[in-house]
Amino acid sequence: MLDKIIDILKRTQELSGWKVIEDKTSAEELFFIRDKIEMNRAKDVTAYHVALYRDFDEKGVSMRGSADVAIHPSMSGEEMRSTIRQGLLGAGFVKNPWYPLVGKTGTCDAVRQESDLDAIAAGLGGLPHAGKSWLSTLEIFLNKTERRIVNSEGVDVAFAFPHGMLEMIATSQGVKEEVELFDDFRFSSVTTEKIMAAVDDLMRLVDERADASPTPCVKEMPVILNGVPVPTFMHYFVSHSSAENKFKRHTTKEVGDRFTRDGDPGDPVTLRIDPLLPGASNTLAYDRDGMRLEAVSLIEDGRLRRLWGDTRFSHYLKIEPTGGLTNVAFSPGDKTCDELRASPCLELVSFSDFQMDPLTGDFGGEIRLGWHHENGKRKAVTGGSISGNMNDCGGRLMLSRETMLKDHYLGPQAVRMTGVNVAGVA
Repeated sequence: MLDKIIDILKRTQELSGWKVIEDKTSAEELFFIRDKIEMNRAKDVTAYHVALYRDFDEKGVSMRGSADVAIHPSMSGEEMRSTIRQGLLGAGFVKNPWYPLVGKTGTCDAVRQESDLDAIAAGLGGLPHAGKSWLSTLEIFLNKTERRIVNSEGVDVAFAFPHGMLEMIATSQGVKEEVELFDDFRFSSVTTEKIMAAVDDLMRLVDERADASPTPCVKEMPVILNGVPVPTFMHYFVSHSSAENKFKRHTTKEVGDRFTRDGDPGDPVTLRIDPLLPGASNTLAYDRDGMRLEAVSLIEDGRLRRLWGDTRFSHYLKIEPTGGLTNVAFSPGDKTCDELRASPCLELVSFSDFQMDPLTGDFGGEIRLGWHHENGKRKAVTGGSISGNMNDCGGRLMLSRETMLKDHYLGPQAVRMTGVNVAGVA
């Protein structure tokens, strides 16, 4: 099938370049309802993603239009040709400044990590279900994709990578009503022990939420983000290291700029991208353009050292490309989580939907669960919300010594900050 697609592409007139991604994915899925397996199924799927490039001049300026089309394995030759012609027509209306495609690159093997769904299912036979809390649902998806990327510039690479996802909902009986908490994470490898630990953590948290009091109306109190919201919060630094955002003027950061001012008391941020980070969700040897990926340092001690970007936007900025974004790794701070919460603060672990606008630095969310630390006492709270801006608190961030791996993020488990607005429950 791949050979047929390539043959059609080579014979298509007015096509200036092309790229084909062939994905053969073997998937296993396991569904629990409370502590019993409800469904166990598997599937094999093959997909072809084709990128079409068309060059032309616009008022003397070289342009490169592009369009993406999907080719299904069941398509006939004429159906494929028709789909490609339609995509090529659409590419003529896209007016991007010209940029090169990735050329022939060397080979590289990804870190190979496997997970056995049968072993995981057997190990999960003892899912907790007792007292006032229980695990309502648990869904596990394990996939292995064999990917081949071929383009008109000579790229022809093939590699395999595992990837999966876990979703779960825990419920607890509160005084007035049932409450629940949701969690999910993505990975390239997982064990029964890691799943059980995640389940135990979620059930402990939902128990606390069931007994939580309304969030107090506190002013000028430091806030700690712990766990799930931290990767979203820290993505601000990833976004301001992006060549695409720099080209589109979504960030004013220049290489050499600092993210903090002299005298700021916070921990300086250090960030790198690591495509082969063990266990992380985006463990890949090549990006979707076929570029070989390597670990790259972006921010060192709070100073921007390099931008990350694919071939297109790196070409626009005349910088060396790193390839598409994969996993990010932040260096930890010096203080433990206990030290961060030793003085009065509001520690938050769960939101209805925590959001960070990585361009403006605005962040906030509605509180589902947190703890009010004051006078040596710890009290579970729920309700209310927080809001803030990185420009007001970015120089006073304190990062925990403890780290966590969540999806494609490795870094501090907790971040303490000041200058955050807290709207408590009246």
